[in-house]
Amino acid sequence: IHILGGEEIVYADQDRIQQVIQNLVQNAIRYGHTPDEKPRITISAMMRGEEMVISVADQGPGIDEEYRERIFGIFQRLSNDKEGTGVGLAIVRKVAAAHNGRAWVESGANGGSVFSISFPMKKAAIAA
Repeated sequence: IHILGGEEIVYADQDRIQQVIQNLVQNAIRYGHTPDEKPRITISAMMRGEEMVISVADQGPGIDEEYRERIFGIFQRLSNDKEGTGVGLAIVRKVAAAHNGRAWVESGANGGSVFSISFPMKKAAIAA
């Protein structure tokens, strides 16, 4: 898949990127809201320096800082009261690394989380 950003392009495996976005959206639907709210999910893509960053934001209860790295481990879950295998975020991190990118989560003190994955941009070859 090619994600265009001016003269820069991200070269990525379409199936794996689709799986990453699907995993992030499924997590936001499953965990990204409180019991008395409907899920509200925002998906965005933007340039940050030399990276293309794709983010999925939710308004869930948030994730304490001490667990933000742990949740990217295989079979690591913070809650067992919802369905899931605990491999989705591990796949997200693995795909990011395979594309020389990174995956992370930011979470506010008042709740809500933003899961992001970045890909380095490459200069496009200009045909003469």
